[in-house]
Amino acid sequence: MAMPASGNIAILDNTLQTCSSISCAVTGNNTPPKCLTALGAAAGFTAPYKMSDFYGYGAVVYKSVSFSNIASTCPNNDELIECTCSYLAYSTAMSSGDCYCPTFCWCLSRGGTTTRNGTMVARICCNGSIKCTCCVICGAAVNCSGTWSFLVKYNDTVCVLTCAVRHLTDTTALPVRASICLSSLISTSGSFCVGSPSYQLSQTCVPVT
Repeated sequence: MAMPASGNIAILDNTLQTCSSISCAVTGNNTPPKCLTALGAAAGFTAPYKMSDFYGYGAVVYKSVSFSNIASTCPNNDELIECTCSYLAYSTAMSSGDCYCPTFCWCLSRGGTTTRNGTMVARICCNGSIKCTCCVICGAAVNCSGTWSFLVKYNDTVCVLTCAVRHLTDTTALPVRASICLSSLISTSGSFCVGSPSYQLSQTCVPVT
């Protein structure tokens, strides 16, 4: 796997298909323990070994997957509602036959306790159809989360939507939030990794007093 030419890199990372794991680039796995000396020697570098030796290392170029053109109903300053949408984009265009399986983590939360319901929505669509969705309407404090995984193929269009709504007469001082992040992915055909940004949040602001 090809390492990035700049930015943050690590000996290990939390997923096998990551753009910044030296262990994945050199050994093809992310299994600890790993040390910089052994990885540097295996990669053909000479001592003293440095993390920066691995910038640009590797022969396979991975397509990084990230959220693109994130658009919001407001600049995160609406007291009552914020809905945000984006789509998955690639550092290099997908090729015919490419496919991968992403894992999305979603979280819906509402602080405070009142009789006025807050609404939280997390949704992912593929080619215009709802693929995964969760909606919570609650007047009490709530915090729920989960994961979604599905296959994305060449020419698929994947859209991500989050929405947070606070009732007009709700005076709770804590926000209503909905978020989705691309936590990891597995390359099924082709070479993919998680890029940046990979996180999307919609959040209402606290009431103005």
